[in-house]
Amino acid sequence: MKFTPARRQKFLECLAQWGNVTRAAQAIGMTRRRMEQVRHEDEAFKAAWDAAIEESRDVIDQEIFRRGIEGVDEPVISMGRIVMTENPDGSKTPLMVRKYSDALLVHLSKGSNPEKYRARATVAHTDADGKNLQVTAVSVFAEMIERLAAKMRPRAVEAPTIDATPDKDEK
Repeated sequence: MKFTPARRQKFLECLAQWGNVTRAAQAIGMTRRRMEQVRHEDEAFKAAWDAAIEESRDVIDQEIFRRGIEGVDEPVISMGRIVMTENPDGSKTPLMVRKYSDALLVHLSKGSNPEKYRARATVAHTDADGKNLQVTAVSVFAEMIERLAAKMRPRAVEAPTIDATPDKDEK
């Protein structure tokens, strides 16, 4: 299959949208290996590729902002069914609740203000003379503490789905 200018443009558009070389290559019927070969041989294509990856980072940042700050509407589910609400005209629509991603908000905070939100761990100790010593560890030790804390947090458990539809005999 020939790597035409139209395929090249489509690949770069897909790469900018998804940030995934394999997926963008598949979208135009090519392989990742072939795309990397062209990148190696063509400086203009390499520059366009890098620009597309940078654009995809903006797309990811926008999605992190949307989910962390603006939230995402999701239907309310009760007893395994979507809860419906009746509109003034008698039609029914799903009851929606806005959900936010705390984890994405944390990443957004760390990225926008790393000095303030970076991981820290402080250890206080008294030396032999009774003087207080304090050490603040940032990076590896803080990451280890975060992973340990994550393991200790309670995990959400999915409740079983129950069919609450009355039997025909019960009506």
